[in-house]
Amino acid sequence: MEKAFNNSSSHIWYIAVPSSGGFTEPQFHFGERVRWSLEEQGNLYQLTGRIVGIWFYNNCWNYDINLDLAHIEEIELEECVTLQDVDLSLVCDECALRDQLDPLCEWLPTQRAAKRLGLLPEQLRHLRQQGKFMQGYHCRDASVPGSRKPLWQWHIGRCNEALATRTQ
Repeated sequence: MEKAFNNSSSHIWYIAVPSSGGFTEPQFHFGERVRWSLEEQGNLYQLTGRIVGIWFYNNCWNYDINLDLAHIEEIELEECVTLQDVDLSLVCDECALRDQLDPLCEWLPTQRAAKRLGLLPEQLRHLRQQGKFMQGYHCRDASVPGSRKPLWQWHIGRCNEALATRTQ
């Protein structure tokens, strides 16, 4: 049974941020459809479902996913599964929250920013160290105050502009 997503009721979400530096933004959002692979008795299946829950545990995001039930009848699956973000990829559809956001005005952590910009994470760090990306404008340290390890985030639109002018 797939849960309906609508705006007819009000919801309040409470997010607690741990004091340790291991917290990162979730890669996926409530209501988004995701895809993952499952190997069952030597067969590889591509499954999809919609995220209905998100929780942070052991320094990684876990997602509760309602399975798209029209999938595969050959294997027994629960209606709802829990997977980590490393196992998932986004399926773009009309319910994807990120399509409603301005993709050029967001701050992303190093791994995701590098992927979006078509660079390696090491290249991003190198450009920052060389002064090609200015701290506070192109990148920022979003770590918890007092932590000793920086948690870099990158402004995608500004980094794209800097990369475009650098190659001209």
